[in-house]
Amino acid sequence: MSRTTRGIALALVGLGLLIVGGCAKTAPVQSRAPSRAAGVVLTGEGAPSRVQIVVASDGMATPKQAALELQRLVEKATGVRWAVVNTPSDDAFQVVVGPHPLAEEAGIRTEELPPEGFRMRVQGRRLFLIGQDTAGDPWDLHWMRACRTGTLSAVVEFARQFLDARWVMPGVDGEVVPRLGKLMIPTELDFQGAPFFRSRRITLGATPAEARWMRFNRLGWSQVTCFWHNWYQTISPEVYGKEHPEWFAMVNGARRLHLREEGMGGQLCVSNPEVVRKMAEIAVENFRKYPGWTMFSLSENDGGGHCECSSCRALDVEEWHPGKPSLSDRFARFANRVREAVGDRAPGMKLGYMGYHQGELPPVKTRLLPGIAVEDIHNGYDKRFHQPAARARHMQVLKGWRAQCPEVVLTTYFHGMAAWSLPMFSPEALADLIQTAAEFPSSLGVYVGMGGAQAAFGTQGNEFFLAAELMWNPKQKVAAILRDYNRAAFGPAAEAVGAYFDLIRRAHDRAAGEMKVMHDETVDEGWIFSTYDPIRLQADAFLQKAQALVASTDAATRRRVRMATDGWEWTKIQVDTLTGLRRYKADPSAENARVMLDLVKRREAFCAAHAGPGDYTVSVPEIRMADRQRALSVGPGEYEARISGKRKSARVPLFSGRLGGDDLWEGVPWGKAAIAGPMVRTDDGQPYAVATTVRLLADDERLYLRFDIREPRMDRLVSAIAQRDGPVWNDDAVEIFLDPANHRKTCYHLLVNPTGAVADLRHLGDRAEISWDAGATVATRRGKEGWEVVATISYAALDVKATPLPGDVWSANFARAHRAATPSANLAWSPTFGLFYKPERFGELIFEAVEKPSP
Repeated sequence: MSRTTRGIALALVGLGLLIVGGCAKTAPVQSRAPSRAAGVVLTGEGAPSRVQIVVASDGMATPKQAALELQRLVEKATGVRWAVVNTPSDDAFQVVVGPHPLAEEAGIRTEELPPEGFRMRVQGRRLFLIGQDTAGDPWDLHWMRACRTGTLSAVVEFARQFLDARWVMPGVDGEVVPRLGKLMIPTELDFQGAPFFRSRRITLGATPAEARWMRFNRLGWSQVTCFWHNWYQTISPEVYGKEHPEWFAMVNGARRLHLREEGMGGQLCVSNPEVVRKMAEIAVENFRKYPGWTMFSLSENDGGGHCECSSCRALDVEEWHPGKPSLSDRFARFANRVREAVGDRAPGMKLGYMGYHQGELPPVKTRLLPGIAVEDIHNGYDKRFHQPAARARHMQVLKGWRAQCPEVVLTTYFHGMAAWSLPMFSPEALADLIQTAAEFPSSLGVYVGMGGAQAAFGTQGNEFFLAAELMWNPKQKVAAILRDYNRAAFGPAAEAVGAYFDLIRRAHDRAAGEMKVMHDETVDEGWIFSTYDPIRLQADAFLQKAQALVASTDAATRRRVRMATDGWEWTKIQVDTLTGLRRYKADPSAENARVMLDLVKRREAFCAAHAGPGDYTVSVPEIRMADRQRALSVGPGEYEARISGKRKSARVPLFSGRLGGDDLWEGVPWGKAAIAGPMVRTDDGQPYAVATTVRLLADDERLYLRFDIREPRMDRLVSAIAQRDGPVWNDDAVEIFLDPANHRKTCYHLLVNPTGAVADLRHLGDRAEISWDAGATVATRRGKEGWEVVATISYAALDVKATPLPGDVWSANFARAHRAATPSANLAWSPTFGLFYKPERFGELIFEAVEKPSP
């Protein structure tokens, strides 16, 4: 933004000229600027002796709630309580809220308003606050039940313009209503407003406080939208796979008939006409069962793995990224075919699907039929905005969908993958997305995700406010919105806190322009250090100044400034933790473990202090999610174990000669084996309810292993991979890690699933060689309450030149991916407190000589 534009925007805020959103199809009647010099006085000197709020007794819930909110807000601002009545007194100044015969007499008709629209009008001794509402609870924001709340928006606009009210975060501390000596409105006030986008959503929780914040910031929708991942809930391979394997994706020559956790995988063969027929039947049945469900999702499952059969491949036209086809035309054709099959059996129902991942690009040859809406996904745009090539691609996608599809919803998980609730302030990027979408009449709505169900207003509150404002009226100036937010939220400290966030913005923008963002949305965490480390002293100084400036102001303002300060304290703790982890990974010494133990305890204490209901400093659920996604060791167990120097160990019997024959189940003396286990949860080292143990033996030529894997839900066992060296790790599987040299430089890795599919690889430091062949003998078998694996691996395959001697020590670990569990779990003999492959956390195999058992 230029200096001139910024100056104009700030000047407008100073004059109180708050322009309210219009509608893409209905131009609003703009009000004159509120005059403080002349007008109708409603409280204070010169006010009427009586002011009444009039609401129809037989009206909907929204006008009744809006009337109560108006009563409360006026009393909070002025100390004067207006009565709420159904039948007004002739001598009272009447504030008519919601549809009412008095409004009809004045020529104000709700049917003339756009969806969710409202009108504020003074006529004689009456003020009308009338909106377009529908039946329902105005505080219920369930995606299917939420009602239209135009009258509540009229009250909100009145409070914003004439009470200077703002809602900067959920809860009591988030409502800012200054005290007024006199409340006055223009004599000729006539103002009409409506949302620009028909659907306006932000990720928040479902508490009453969060619902109120959303409504007071005019979030909602007049059209139901539904785009979630839905194939696994409609045509699941777990339900239809045995009878109709041809309905599901063919990958590497085999049909994928299993889902991974959380509904991932299990994609459909969308070129199959029977899949089209079945999906249409389910959509029609769903509509008849839930008539209010006016959009049915056709979106793919998450996790990739789409069909490679010749019929599906024939529908793909271009590349998505080098070596990967765009699937947009096959998805568009599938949506069209389902639309045709539904026909007129579900009048009023639309179909929706995501333009996502390999379906990200607009289709080339297929034009979508009427009655189909698309959700285009723009994740991590806060970083891509600062990279010219990445931004150009996003704009190509955004504009391309809107040029050819009649209804499109812009969705952005704006900061991409969960990033520990850190402040990543990028207002220009957020405005670029929303304001560009607003250029197209086909833009149905905007959905903004900011990191999780618990909102982090201490680090991202300004972006929540900005998103809500731009969704209502995208023509507003970014600087004006932010200045307004800072003024309301931080009072005397507005300039200091604003300077702190601007410092964050400039640091983030610099780092974003340099970081590499992959098409799977992952980024290297190095940007965190280059963003926050250089600005520590300046950020500390701004926030210390802010604390001093609000020392004598009201408690709510002090708490909001404290929340921003605590958000910065959290940022420093997290950056220090990541720095410590880098050092520990490079040198897992006891000294570095002590540093990490102190850091993770500080980190956990902060999260515990801010995890309670109503605390919006940071999003603790997002922090936990980011830890899981990056498999970070942020519990004390690993560092306590390193400080103690203790390692798991098993003493492996070493027999002379050769054990057993061809029968590895009965021909091997498993009763004399060492036992490693039971396995524990790999993330925290805690016991796990379902046991997994490993028995170990050795002879002159090879190592013998037998896994006993308990499984209470054998019907849920995941074993989709059949080919060698396939992604066995996506199935229920056991894993073997062997480092015979015990120097953490070379590790041999073997994976086995319940059907006996094997993947083997050799780790050379951070590099993995999938071409390595263990030459292992492997067998599996299943029982009623579990499954078993036996395996033998020769020393020669492990580059061990001679039989181990008694007393030799190998580094090793054994693991289990428990996919049949909900949620899935990762287990290990020696907990790694993160990913399975962490050689520094392996246990020890100690060989000891024994006599060969008698035949």
